[in-house]
Amino acid sequence: MSVSDERRRACDTEPVHIRVSDDPSAAAAAWIAQRLRDACRRRGTASLAVSGGGTAPPMIEALVAEQLPWKQVTVWQVDERIV
Repeated sequence: MSVSDERRRACDTEPVHIRVSDDPSAAAAAWIAQRLRDACRRRGTASLAVSGGGTAPPMIEALVAEQLPWKQVTVWQVDERIV
């Protein structure tokens, strides 16, 4: 295999699927909720780190409405502006 073939193979990636949503907060919450449920099933626990700012609250509101095993989920606040 030539060097150029090796580079080309190293750059091969899976296709990226971009989805446009009318409600990105709900879409993000559903995506995160599925991963938290999967982690809880596999490991018995899950962690979620959330930042502050204006974009997080609508997503968190949508996430709270999801059916999750919240007693198994640790939520971390990672915004350095919170004291």
